[in-house]
Amino acid sequence: MITKKKRSKTKRCVWLCLACLRLVVVQASESGSNDVNHLHLSACDMCEKGDYATSISVWRDIWPQTVDACSELRYKVAYNIARAYVKWFENCDMDSSVITCENIVRCDTYLIRAKEVEKTDFQCRKKILDKIPSFRKAVMDFCRKKLAERGDVNMQYALGIMYGHCNNYVDAVEWVSKAAARNHAGAQSYLGMMYRGGWGVEKNYDIAVNLFRKAADQGDANGQGELGTCYSKGWGVEKDYVEAAKWYRKAADQGDAGSEWNLGLCYMNGQGVKVDMIEAVKWIRRAAEKGANENLVASAQYKLGYCYWEGKGVAKDKKTAMLWFRKAAARGHDKAKEFLASYDSFSINCNKPSDKEPLVYNPYEMTMPLGMFRGLGTAVMSPCNIFMSWPASFELESDLWLGPLPLVGTICASAYIVKDAIVGLADFCTVGWAGNLFYDEETSPWWWQRFGGDTKAEILR
Repeated sequence: MITKKKRSKTKRCVWLCLACLRLVVVQASESGSNDVNHLHLSACDMCEKGDYATSISVWRDIWPQTVDACSELRYKVAYNIARAYVKWFENCDMDSSVITCENIVRCDTYLIRAKEVEKTDFQCRKKILDKIPSFRKAVMDFCRKKLAERGDVNMQYALGIMYGHCNNYVDAVEWVSKAAARNHAGAQSYLGMMYRGGWGVEKNYDIAVNLFRKAADQGDANGQGELGTCYSKGWGVEKDYVEAAKWYRKAADQGDAGSEWNLGLCYMNGQGVKVDMIEAVKWIRRAAEKGANENLVASAQYKLGYCYWEGKGVAKDKKTAMLWFRKAAARGHDKAKEFLASYDSFSINCNKPSDKEPLVYNPYEMTMPLGMFRGLGTAVMSPCNIFMSWPASFELESDLWLGPLPLVGTICASAYIVKDAIVGLADFCTVGWAGNLFYDEETSPWWWQRFGGDTKAEILR
């Protein structure tokens, strides 16, 4: 017969198990975050020592992880990359191969990404926003100086791009037109986009298509992708999905993220090609793993999550689907946020239930997804099932009752061994039987708070 005292001990031990599991997740999350922070700080040291190339390389490598984390570090890294480029330019003479169109446009792109901090209230917000104008002016000065000295067509194009990023489309059109007239493929493609969108010029699809075709014929991936979009939408040409898919593939084969995404949709919807979900997933995945256009990448990540959720083109895997949904949500994808909000619409409140506003679980704001333990289902639930019947079969005269303590070791060992399966502690500790069956207003909060403290403070870093 199980006494009330033994039941109380059982509940305490179970909460101990859950607390241990939770600590493993926190430690795993901190470990991943610490790795990125360590690399970030190392890059800062290298930059201060003048090793700009290596520091930029490190920061660009960790950039996708900072975006997924949706943290302040995201803006610091973008700012530091732009700053490193400016410092690098300043320490080179105009003959250097460092001051190139590609590097200048890349620098300005990271300035734009850093400027997005204005939408937040992070501590680094003021410093970044104060520095961006001077950085952009310095980069433009490099462009003008090299242009004046050499008449470099690439600098004409880069200067036009920067004016476009500043929404100064009149000057952007002036400089890009000069480069396009000298048969610069990138400039022709960009000018075509300006005519297609009516940026600084009157909208004209015929001129846009003509410019896109010139760029595409020179092998420019962006021009090929834009020409494919014109055929897909019927802008300036007769709508032709077969022709659209052909140009998308040419650009996608060169790694153009937008064309990879569009080609994936062609295969998914059977536009210009036969429906092939395996091919669709292949191309959408490539776009989802890129870090160029935030909105495009977020859409690809959301669609890839949908494919995993529904089992379209891949084996159904809701664990992986949730990871992609969270990545998309971290980039601000509204549908991903809505999905996560509806799927995870529960609260974590370790204190006595009340009518007060609950502590809401926000998975897409976390450094590392809380859905991190689904893969441990077998490792965790099997010993739990044994444990559930264990106390009933053991009657101990002594007060020294070990209860389910062996379960703690089993769970922790499983958590550390199955590293790549740490995907969803929420399923175990906050949803269903573990959160409700063993809740005890007298004992549960003590164990949970003893090992975890404030849940929101620990998880939303």
